[in-house]
Amino acid sequence: MTANGRREIGLILLHPLPFDGSIWSGFMDLVPGATYAPTLYQCGGQLKDWAVEALRCFSEEQLIVVGSSIGGSCALEMANLAPDRVIGLGLIGAKASCNPNPEFRKSAVQLLRERGFDPAWERYWRPLFDEKASEVALEKAYEIASNIALSDQINGVNAFHTRVDRQEFTQNWSKPAVLISGSSDTHPGSVYLSDLSSKMANSRFCSIERAGHYVVLEKPAETKLILK
Repeated sequence: MTANGRREIGLILLHPLPFDGSIWSGFMDLVPGATYAPTLYQCGGQLKDWAVEALRCFSEEQLIVVGSSIGGSCALEMANLAPDRVIGLGLIGAKASCNPNPEFRKSAVQLLRERGFDPAWERYWRPLFDEKASEVALEKAYEIASNIALSDQINGVNAFHTRVDRQEFTQNWSKPAVLISGSSDTHPGSVYLSDLSSKMANSRFCSIERAGHYVVLEKPAETKLILK
């Protein structure tokens, strides 16, 4: 702690779409008393607004920010907004680059609005798990995601598809970073993240076997060990 009683370092864990901060329930002891897992959908449909709110909510002078998928994109936004405050990054199944696809975004939002969560789950998110993911992990994932308001999930889709390309920023990041991918993930996948890690001055890449895009849910123990 600092002289005024504030903790020096906080750990922020950022969720992927279509989940919320509860997916990190087993990770909250990584920095005892200073690990946070906010749910950010209600900040709106712009990723910068998520990042601004996350930086505002926590008082620690320095932050390590770890994010899965869109959470990783938000972590990059936080680092871009507060490069002196963010001292470490974790990107899990997250792309730094962005190739806008407005038609895909429009169709995903339309599906959620007109047909609800289940068709979107089957079309967009269930296929991102490893084909041999345990039924326990899948049932837990569905339970979490299906209880999130459709308006929040739509905000998530909009924020993901309108994010800013941070490829150059990431490659210029010189502080510690860890990049993690499930071995069967293709969004963006091990090849992309391994290559990105090789272009960063102070990073390491880890692949988790028999896991897809959502390694926090599929292989929580392995993911936690890497983050430690």
